[in-house]
Amino acid sequence: MIGISSVAGVLICLAAVLCAILIKPAPAQLTISVNEISLAVDDVKSIEYDISDETATVSFEIYDSNIVEIVDGNLVGRQVGSTSIRITATRDDDRAIATTNIYVTENPDGPITDLPAEIKLYLLDKDIETALAEGYNYQHSFTSYKDYTVVSTGNSVKVSNNTISAQREGETILTFSSKNSNQTQTVTVWVESISPSIANLPENLELNKDERFELSYLITPSYYTGEATVTFETSSTCIEIQENIIIAKDFGTGEVEVYLNGERAGTIHILVKSEEEIEISSLSGGELIGNVIYAESETLRFKVSPHVECEIEISSGTVSREMDYIVITNFESGELSISIPDFGLSAIFQIIKGL
Repeated sequence: MIGISSVAGVLICLAAVLCAILIKPAPAQLTISVNEISLAVDDVKSIEYDISDETATVSFEIYDSNIVEIVDGNLVGRQVGSTSIRITATRDDDRAIATTNIYVTENPDGPITDLPAEIKLYLLDKDIETALAEGYNYQHSFTSYKDYTVVSTGNSVKVSNNTISAQREGETILTFSSKNSNQTQTVTVWVESISPSIANLPENLELNKDERFELSYLITPSYYTGEATVTFETSSTCIEIQENIIIAKDFGTGEVEVYLNGERAGTIHILVKSEEEIEISSLSGGELIGNVIYAESETLRFKVSPHVECEIEISSGTVSREMDYIVITNFESGELSISIPDFGLSAIFQIIKGL
């Protein structure tokens, strides 16, 4: 028989084994460390650090991404300067943080700035947001890769804090020189004023005789701040211009030329309408009753008043002219349209051909 003491000993041994299996020692505290980092502009460098547990999750934070960026897990130097990187490691509820400085130096083979060879700027001092949205810039900011000095040949721009700002119209050549080498970079900057234009003027205008019409307009764009002198001129005899007022003097057509700061900016076409009505007279080959011509022969001859220079359209037939007469032949029943554009007159007649 097995004694009680033997059974108890076995149980104690089993309990010890189970405790050894189920109770694991706590992992060591998570630690991470990193040394200072140096790289040149445009250089790509991996992020090297020491961590106590390779299975921990690691994240990175750059304090000034204008100097250094993280691209695909690597550091990329963007411009000369210094910043810092914060590396955070996490494992369950444990966390470790390491911070170090990053120094970016000049790249001897790289450019001084990211400026193009030529830049165009505009003079702006109001409604700047609208101007910028429409592509008109008064400043150009740039990135410098090296410490530099700059010399300009003109005074149309100024350079401050890596920004070129328009000051006045003209051309300026900027020469950037590296402080640490003989390298130079030349940039040409043109500064222009915004060109104005005229809006809200009519292209075509119909007036009655003796009518007066005041021309109103708007100078655009809204951010234009220069001089805007608008004048109107005409050589037409049917109208007269008094400053910005058109006076209809006689029947006919005319034009008003529009000038902005002495440059032709547009034309207004004007029709002074006649108060008369188109009438048919001296009709032969038929009888006119109201606006209906009852044709009694194969040929219609008639005059049109108030003016013989008219336009004729018919549903069918041939139209010709004999002195002051309109002659219509080879026609069928239909519509006869007569218009005198110079007077703004038109009328429609019906032709009914006899059976």
